[in-house]
Amino acid sequence: MMNSFTGFEKLSSLLVLSLSNDGLLGTFPSSRIFSIKTLKVLDLSGNTMLHGELPEFTPGSALQSLLLSGTMFSRNIPESITNLHNLVTLDLSSCLFYGSLPSFAQWTMIQEVDLSNNNLVGSLPSDGYSALHNLTRINLSNNSLSGEIPVKLFSHPCLLELDLTHNNFTGHLLLHPNASSRLQYLFLGENNLQGQIPELLSKLSGLTRLDLSSNNLTGTMDLSLLKNLMNLSLLQLSHNRLSVLEKGDARSYVGYPNIVSLGLASCNLTKLPAILMYQNEVESLDLSDNSIAGPIPDWIWKAGANDFYYVNLSHNLFTSIQGNILAPAYLYLDLHSNMIEGSLPIPPLNTSFMDCSSNHFTHSIPTKFLSGLTYAYFLSLSNNMLTGEVPPMICNTSNLKVLDLPFNSLGGLIPPCLFQENKSIAVLNLRGNIFQGPLPQNISRGCALETVNLNDNKLEDKLPESLVNCKMLQVLDVGDNQIVGTFPDWLGDLPQLRVLVLRSNRFHGPITVVDGTNFFPVLQVFGISSNDFNGGIPAQCLKRLKAMINSSEVESQARTIGYQYGIDTYYENSVTGDAQGAGFDACKDPIYLQIF
Repeated sequence: MMNSFTGFEKLSSLLVLSLSNDGLLGTFPSSRIFSIKTLKVLDLSGNTMLHGELPEFTPGSALQSLLLSGTMFSRNIPESITNLHNLVTLDLSSCLFYGSLPSFAQWTMIQEVDLSNNNLVGSLPSDGYSALHNLTRINLSNNSLSGEIPVKLFSHPCLLELDLTHNNFTGHLLLHPNASSRLQYLFLGENNLQGQIPELLSKLSGLTRLDLSSNNLTGTMDLSLLKNLMNLSLLQLSHNRLSVLEKGDARSYVGYPNIVSLGLASCNLTKLPAILMYQNEVESLDLSDNSIAGPIPDWIWKAGANDFYYVNLSHNLFTSIQGNILAPAYLYLDLHSNMIEGSLPIPPLNTSFMDCSSNHFTHSIPTKFLSGLTYAYFLSLSNNMLTGEVPPMICNTSNLKVLDLPFNSLGGLIPPCLFQENKSIAVLNLRGNIFQGPLPQNISRGCALETVNLNDNKLEDKLPESLVNCKMLQVLDVGDNQIVGTFPDWLGDLPQLRVLVLRSNRFHGPITVVDGTNFFPVLQVFGISSNDFNGGIPAQCLKRLKAMINSSEVESQARTIGYQYGIDTYYENSVTGDAQGAGFDACKDPIYLQIF
């Protein structure tokens, strides 16, 4: 798309200029375009490489819609923007604006204000909302706004949506006795609100979504209040200092609203909420970090929606799973950090995420367990008491990105398909088991591995030179095994390798540099102790360890050795070492030079 806007200002009768998502580049000529007195609509949204600033606005503008969302417009929003008296829609979201929040009390025609995802500071005015008769939507989320939330904001008769998520608002959550029953979306999560949840909240009968998570709210919240919120589909109360209670028996929750998303993490629960017994459309359920004990009942799976079910029951005191896990088409199941005993549960087909780590599971990994994970992208069984070999069915998990099985008693040979055929696995962690024999040979050229942690097993023979096919490899830890051979200088050509741990094996001979190689251009961690290397580390080797020497580069990268998949899954690597008797985690501690 051309970058020239020459000539637009000559269109003295121009009413609408809509160039959204047109791939515009360069700097927008704000002063020329905004000087067109007849212009009513300016839409530049979605041009992610378009720069610009807002000019000083003078009275008399006809502008009704100003849409700059998703551009690189920056600097302060001028106070003179209040001169746009005809403004109906203002969307400056996801830009680079900073400075004070503008007052919108002068925009008597305004319907929607979206200034989310910027760097704005300041507070909301306590007054001036009564003249905004048409205001239906305010989104100021993801800024740095502070102060108290004005009580009068909740009494606005037309307001449907209020989103103040991820700011620094403080004080108590107070509602006006005449709070608007038309309010549908109320998002106040990720602030510093304190005090109790007001009972007046139950009078907002129009609410469909309520998020108060990640604040400092205290006291109790009785779920029976939901009886008055029959349109409610989302309730997020997680990560406060609340105690969520249920009065009455389970049957009293018949006829309650159909919840789609329920977040009660860290809410001091000691039992599963009975309201779930009468739900069947839940897509997201987070009950993590509570003290719920006993078995996981089979009715919890019936609460799930037909197409997707996110269930997080981690960090509780569950001891068993009743019956079979029955779930819809796609299941995201997090059971880690409980006390569940016995064999692994059989997941339903099309499970996408399965975390059973840090429990008391025993016996071998059932083939049927893996059959439900054909399309899974994440599997963690770490810190259990599993035995036996990994079934060949693991080769059918063609979408698996993370396979995390450390700290069990799994043994036998490492399935060759994890290296040779599977081109999707990015993280392979088999640390702290009893795998034996050689590493798989003939590693595929399309290898997607970023982390390989085989520390503390009984592996033998040489490292396969075909590891050089893993061009994205960042972490290779084969320490505490029985691997033999000379120093694998051929690994020095791997462009992303930042952690190499060979310690406590049977490597021998000198540490050499192959002419014409980069010799580990970004290496930060080099574990080679407790082998039979001779002659020490040559000076030319140390000189060529560029990333170790460049301390500023290492400091900026040292905390980022992990694997991100999508928006909800981050796998953090852990490679422990010992430097002069002081233990450290090589993937977390920003040490400039780690040789151990």
